[in-house]
Order: sequence, then C-alpha cells, then structure tokens
Amino acid sequence: YVVGLFNKIGCKYEVFDDGQTLLERLKTIDLDDIGLIISDIEMPIMDGLTLLGNIKKEYKNFDIPFIINTNMANNAVIKNAKELGAVDIVKKLDVSKLQESIIKYYKR
Repeated sequence: YVVGLFNKIGCKYEVFDDGQTLLERLKTIDLDDIGLIISDIEMPIMDGLTLLGNIKKEYKNFDIPFIINTNMANNAVIKNAKELGAVDIVKKLDVSKLQESIIKYYKR
C-alpha cells in the first residue's frame, strides 16, 4: 500500500528489502535527490531503527525526513525512534495517517 500511496501522490521511489541495502544505496546517490525515507522496524539484515541510527552516524548533516511505519510502535519504540530522529511513527494499516505524513514531510 505504501507504493500505491507514492503513486497516488506522484512521488518517485525505490523499494529495498532490508536496511543494509538502503544504507549501501545512499552511498551511490546524491542525498539531495531523496525527499523521504519510510522504513519498517522489522526487516532482515538491518532493522529500521538500526538503519536510522547508522544513517545519522554516517551522514552528520542528514536532514531527510524519516518515517517509521510499523505495528511494533509501543512507547519505548516511539521514544527511541524520536530520539534517533524519526519525524513520525505510523502504524502499518493506518493508510490515511501515512498519507498525511508523506504529504507533510516529503521534500520535493
């Protein structure tokens, strides 16, 4: 459904199966071309929170909005994600909230 939202809004996007692959991709592109990152917490190889932490360590001036889209959003996860720099945490099936967050944070 996330791809459907991107298509509906008219965003260009890339999809990655795990956080490590996305982290490697960031090394090959101009970060100014990225308007938003949406990540689940549970992913193989590297989870979303580890991904966000690694991005923040590797890219000191990282200002790309990062949204966590997960069903694992308890108070501790939300606090951790916010401390790491996530701009929003959205439950997976809350499509309208996710669409609002994409529209709000997407850097065109």
